[in-house]
Amino acid sequence: MFAIAPIQDILSLGGEARMNYPSRLGGNWEWRMGADDMSDALAEKLADLNFIYLRGAESR
Repeated sequence: MFAIAPIQDILSLGGEARMNYPSRLGGNWEWRMGADDMSDALAEKLADLNFIYLRGAESR
């Protein structure tokens, strides 16, 4: 079983970070994650989840 979580949810962002607005002609797919959005603590948490669920375990 696999799961995909949008990075906006992982970063706990609100509606300002939406990627897609149904029925809207413009402004879709414009959000981008900035280099400063990922903290060391969040990167460690994601690395731990990858290890726990055997995704890239060889790198830990």
